[in-house]
Amino acid sequence: SGAAPLDPGLVADYVKRFGLPLLDSYGSTEAGNVAFATEDNAVACGRAVEGLKLRIVDDEGAVLTSGEVGEIQVHSPDLMEGYLAEDGTVTPVDPARTDWYPTGDFGYLDGGDNLFVLGRKAAAHRNGHTLYPEIIEHKLAAAGCLVKIVPVPDEQRGCQLVFFVEDEQQREPRHWREPITSLLPDFEHPNRIHVLERFPLNRNGKPDKRKLEQLALDLAPRGKA
Repeated sequence: SGAAPLDPGLVADYVKRFGLPLLDSYGSTEAGNVAFATEDNAVACGRAVEGLKLRIVDDEGAVLTSGEVGEIQVHSPDLMEGYLAEDGTVTPVDPARTDWYPTGDFGYLDGGDNLFVLGRKAAAHRNGHTLYPEIIEHKLAAAGCLVKIVPVPDEQRGCQLVFFVEDEQQREPRHWREPITSLLPDFEHPNRIHVLERFPLNRNGKPDKRKLEQLALDLAPRGKA
């Protein structure tokens, strides 16, 4: 597995089907390999590799305790220096030159310092609330509902949330609305639900967000975003 967090339901199904642990890991282009699950510690993405440290912080930079969701930060001697531009100049990875690199990923640490990665820290704003679509997706995936959420612009609300549900049986959206809304607070409820037999995938095998964004616009009611 690579490139994107695994849905909890997929992990459970794998373990049940094959009777073996699924050893996941976490890393980034900038920091390299960060954490690995092992046979004797097959929990999420495991613990940080030797020589690295992990912490989770909130939007103000305060360090969070185990189980609290926030941005993953890495302390690593192997952090790359910067990004090479076409003109040969280098843009620093960490212009602030802090000891901790902000990954832009959401996650949390459990009581054993095992890392759980939830997704990218990409915010959407609706009706005065700041929402994180990948966190909502993770909540639903843990309950067995595979969803990808696309925020589309809305002048009055800030955005609308379009939920795409992957369902081999292609049941009607009304079939999914009740279980989805029962798991989420009102301010995270979908504006629209569309059902797909399979999510479109890009060349890396990840759900293709651009195609989903275009599909959300194509399926919008006439005269609305």
